[in-house]
Amino acid sequence: MRNMPFCMPVLLVLFALSGVGVSIHTPSAAAAPTVTATISVGSYPNGVGVNSSTNRIYVANEGGNTVSVIDGATNTVLSTISVGSHPYRVGVNSSTNRIYVSNFYSNTVSVIDGATNTVISTISVGSYPVGVGVNSSTNRIYVANNTSGTVSVIDGATNTVLSTISVGSQPYGVGVNSSTNRIYVANTTSGTVSVIDGATNTVISTISVGSWPYGVGVNSSTNRIYVAKFYGGNAVSVIDGATNTVLTTISVGSDPLDVGVNSSTNRIYVGNTNSSTVSVIDGATNTVISTVTVNAPQGVGVNSSTNRIYVSNYSYSNTVSVIEDSASSPPTVTTSSATNVTSSSATLNGTVNANGFSTTAWFQYGTTSGSYSSTSTTQSVSGSSDTTVSIGISGLSSSKTYYYRIAASSSAGTSYGSESTFTTLAPPNTAPVANAGPDQTPHVNETVILNGSGSYDVDGNLLTYSWAFTTAPQGSAASLVNPNSVNPTFMVDKAGTYVVSLIVNDGTLNSVADTVTISTLNSAPVANAGADQTAYVTNTVILDGNGSYDVDGNLLTYSWAFTTAPQGSAASLVNPNSVNPTFMVDKAGTYVVSLIVNDGTVDSAADTVTISTLNSAPVSNAGPDQTPHVNDTVTLDGSNSSDVDGNLLTFSWAFTTVPQGSTATLSDATAVNPAFAVDKAGAYVVSLIVNDGTVDSAADTVTISTLNSAPVADAGQDQTPYVNDTVTLNGSGSYDVDGNLLTYSWAFTTVPQGSTATLSDAAAVNPAFAVDKAGTYVVSLIVNDGTVDSAADTVTISTLNSAPVANAGPDQAMYVGNNVTLDGSGSADVDGNALTYSWAFTAVPQGSSAALSSTTTINPTFTIDKAGTYVVSLIVNDGTVDSQPDTVTISTINVAPVADAGTDQSVHAGDTVFLHGSASSDADGDPLTYSWAFTTIPNGSNATLSSSSAVSPTFTADKAGTYVVSLTVNDGTVNSQADTVTIVAQSTNTAPVANAGSDQTVNEGSTVTLNGSGSSDADGDTLTYSWSITSKPSDSHATLNNPTSVNPTFVPDEDGTYVVSLTVNDGTVNSQADTVTIVANEEDDDDGDDDDDGDEEIEAKVDIKPETINLKSKGVFKAFIDLPSPYKEADIVTETVMCEGAQAIDGKVDGSGRFIATFNVQDLDVEAGSKEEKVEFTVTGELKDGTTFEGSDEVKVKSDKKDKDK
Repeated sequence: MRNMPFCMPVLLVLFALSGVGVSIHTPSAAAAPTVTATISVGSYPNGVGVNSSTNRIYVANEGGNTVSVIDGATNTVLSTISVGSHPYRVGVNSSTNRIYVSNFYSNTVSVIDGATNTVISTISVGSYPVGVGVNSSTNRIYVANNTSGTVSVIDGATNTVLSTISVGSQPYGVGVNSSTNRIYVANTTSGTVSVIDGATNTVISTISVGSWPYGVGVNSSTNRIYVAKFYGGNAVSVIDGATNTVLTTISVGSDPLDVGVNSSTNRIYVGNTNSSTVSVIDGATNTVISTVTVNAPQGVGVNSSTNRIYVSNYSYSNTVSVIEDSASSPPTVTTSSATNVTSSSATLNGTVNANGFSTTAWFQYGTTSGSYSSTSTTQSVSGSSDTTVSIGISGLSSSKTYYYRIAASSSAGTSYGSESTFTTLAPPNTAPVANAGPDQTPHVNETVILNGSGSYDVDGNLLTYSWAFTTAPQGSAASLVNPNSVNPTFMVDKAGTYVVSLIVNDGTLNSVADTVTISTLNSAPVANAGADQTAYVTNTVILDGNGSYDVDGNLLTYSWAFTTAPQGSAASLVNPNSVNPTFMVDKAGTYVVSLIVNDGTVDSAADTVTISTLNSAPVSNAGPDQTPHVNDTVTLDGSNSSDVDGNLLTFSWAFTTVPQGSTATLSDATAVNPAFAVDKAGAYVVSLIVNDGTVDSAADTVTISTLNSAPVADAGQDQTPYVNDTVTLNGSGSYDVDGNLLTYSWAFTTVPQGSTATLSDAAAVNPAFAVDKAGTYVVSLIVNDGTVDSAADTVTISTLNSAPVANAGPDQAMYVGNNVTLDGSGSADVDGNALTYSWAFTAVPQGSSAALSSTTTINPTFTIDKAGTYVVSLIVNDGTVDSQPDTVTISTINVAPVADAGTDQSVHAGDTVFLHGSASSDADGDPLTYSWAFTTIPNGSNATLSSSSAVSPTFTADKAGTYVVSLTVNDGTVNSQADTVTIVAQSTNTAPVANAGSDQTVNEGSTVTLNGSGSSDADGDTLTYSWSITSKPSDSHATLNNPTSVNPTFVPDEDGTYVVSLTVNDGTVNSQADTVTIVANEEDDDDGDDDDDGDEEIEAKVDIKPETINLKSKGVFKAFIDLPSPYKEADIVTETVMCEGAQAIDGKVDGSGRFIATFNVQDLDVEAGSKEEKVEFTVTGELKDGTTFEGSDEVKVKSDKKDKDK
């Protein structure tokens, strides 16, 4: 979400109170820059650094050897940090929150952690370091070493000097352009600016500016460099960073020393030391637009986030002035015409002039004039020219007038453009949207009601409906009732899936079709055990479950069982799981049989059938036919007549046929075995009827024939072949008792459904036919003896179950890692039985752990994990027997190998590096060959591989830097992609360097804080600290507090000199000891005032360098003289300056305002022994108005030199 401009809440309140919506408000231009606060800091404040991210300001107090930390929000000093001797300038890295302070006399840079306000390192640099520049992008710090004529380049990550660059004479100010990585160094006595390339640390240009250049400021946004010309110049040179040429020179106040730049506002602030002013320059016009009065400004720092400028007042006021410089004017805005207007969207346009400030622009719009909503999208604008702003809005109402205006906000205020309007277009007709309703799951025979009421038209047009089936189950005759209504219906007549499409029309356009799916739920099947039956004892009852059904059309299984049987009955069902089981009625009475069917999911309710026995008519048996001769006596036999109910029988015999003329009579027509005499040739037919006391049997006859007998057909034994077998029938068992020649007539009476079987010869004794379908074949045979046909005889051929045939699918070729899908769908069973599947590996490559996803599905899968051949066997079963196994072979395709050059390494220069290619791999398991090669080595390196074809070659890292080695492997067929390993060789451990901090002069009884943070380790190792007092006044009992910390303290309890030693350790070796000297003075209680006018004597602050002087030396020493306000060091007369008998041979005021007097050592009139001792040197002199001054400093001297006459 876009942040609201800072003034928006106030404006909204005003709008609400006005009752007129939003009114246009443009703030007036801000006031001229003014000093809004003055903050007391340490003694002689010099350089100023600002961290805009934390709003902290860091001021180097040259006289107090401290840095004051100011809170920019409250203008209060949060902390005072002890640093080196005479801290001079300050650089800030806002990205790392590190502050870098040049210590002029210590020749060091103190590194402060902005989070803890502690010195974390002290870095030795060149002689008399002054200006400090920081490149936050590269984390490099640039320090101008004034008397060395060099710039030290510090690595902010390790706090070590990376390079020393020679520049012009007496370099002072340093400016950095982080965008171009260019560093600009003002060379005071050369009158030039050196331009350094930060990438190469070389001087790429020298720009002549003249007149003692000191401070340097850089605007990275405009690539302009501003150089203050101190002595006599009273101007600022403006350099174009693109061409390294001076564009113009701007006159400012007297003795401009330091420059601060606000890139956000393009304002430049120049501290004019001698005129005690700050000149404010407009970077767009290169003109001074304001002058602010301060007090001898020394350093200038700018916080571009708050538009505040911090100026150190290098005088006895010891303060920092805070200048408030708001933007001169808010953005200038103009509302333009809206474009791209549709029925629901538009693009709002306008122009914004940011007036030099970072500005956010947006639009306000609404349907009522003066009442707006703001766009969620904003656009950033900068610079000082008109910028077009365009923001699209959507979700608008059609045919509606909208009011809008542009708005923009910067730190200078918020502006609103004039109100404009646009009207959205009428809406285009939009196609309606069909909604066929939710999917449904009915049962078969249920009525489904479809629901199109969710269809709609965004334009509100009346809809018409058109429904149609797109999918229905096979055999379904379902049809829609009212297919043009919102809610048509249809009857589910088949199990399966019905998909119905709906298209709606708004009178102009059809919708896209929407579909609804109706999937049937499984319905329980219905059992039908058939009609009740009445049977006679010994009858075989055939039950009939064919009337059972499943509305879903699922295949049924059957389960029959007796629920009731007559007492003593042993009746049992034959094939109780078939559709038509049978049983024999063995006892008279009632049999009740239950049937339950299952559709593969649920059972039906049970249905029963009742079989009741009838009184069975007896069965007469007149005995076998006989062929007597005429006159033979024939005895008939009715003894085989029977009654299943066990009733007593009576017999009734009678002739039904006798030969013509016969008078044959039965001996006893009611006897079991009557007899008669054959009196005529021909056929005698005798009928027998028996009675069980209730009913007669059917008549049975016996024929006694003396005539030709009908032949007897014998169709042979029943057979059980397999489908596709050839069956040979056998009628050779047929006969004629009279011995007549027989003819044969065969015919099918029953064949399986769909069979086209035919007999090879229907008149042969042994015809044949092919079994083409599983099931039962019944063949009838009738023979003829030339006179009469025999009775028909039948033979039944029932097929045996045939073993199924497995088909494991075609062979395949795949890559290692591929997923293989097997295919058993080609397997078959000629009997049409459902198949089950059994897969198994019969061969896999060595080491393979491949496993089938399932061994019983039609299409199992497995993943190829090794190169080689996989053989998989398939056996199918039809529910009775297994097939023969069939196999499929899967062969792998070669896969390119993968090179692995091992993990990156970090070593020391000179180490032997062991490379490791053993993790390279080949998915096919092929043996690999190796090819190593350097792709990168450090400049100057002669490193070579011990072997370019070994698995693990070596090489010696002969140079510090980065080595990149490439590895390619080959599996005998193809190369891998190259893989690389990076080895970084670092230099060997270097002993750390102790830095005990700057010498200090304090008052007796005050707390001294020592500073070891300037200690460093070139390798970046963590340091431990060991401090000890090696020398102190004889009566002193001072001891260190926390002697192993970075900043121990002690209290000098006697006036005199204290020497403290520091040794640091990097975890491996100790540094050389470094010492710091603390001189404790007695408190000066002299409050007397000197009211003399004219030739009064004033007390000067004197600092003599070097701190140790060998009187045998023919060199020079210097006295740095500071006068109290309002006296000016520039008024000192060089010829009057004396130091212990020596007259100054040179004198001048440096960039910080101090007078530097130079003396020959040989001119001193002092005495000293061979051992080093402390001597107080007194410096005296006069000003141009006759005022005299005196000051002293304690130095160490050593010499055999004798006293001179004084």
